[in-house]
Amino acid sequence: SDTPKSGKASSTKRRLTNSLRIRKHGIKIKIPYSWYRSKGIRYKMLTDRLLNKADRLNKAKEQEEELLQLFRLTQAEIDTSLARLNRLRKEKQMIFKRGRKAAAKWPADSSVDPVVKAVRKVQANGGF
Repeated sequence: SDTPKSGKASSTKRRLTNSLRIRKHGIKIKIPYSWYRSKGIRYKMLTDRLLNKADRLNKAKEQEEELLQLFRLTQAEIDTSLARLNRLRKEKQMIFKRGRKAAAKWPADSSVDPVVKAVRKVQANGGF
């Protein structure tokens, strides 16, 4: 019922389709018919142009909304990655601090094995 009959001419189909689209989407014409009549100008509504422009604007709006959604998803991924990176950095700092504290507690006497001394020296400088 919303589509024109197939036996009609293509221009008639187009006009009927356009009128159905106008009725469905509610496009309003700002200049009334009486104004055209008083000026002696032929009243010819350019529905094709109006509807095509409305379609282009709708498509552009949808594309921008999709792009915005992609940006939001990308931003969420970046935020998650940055949070993970910061957590790993803090973990690494804590491990180095623990190693330094442990190395500071060990006695630095000469009776300790040279391998142990080397390990302590590396740990004191931030290594494992």
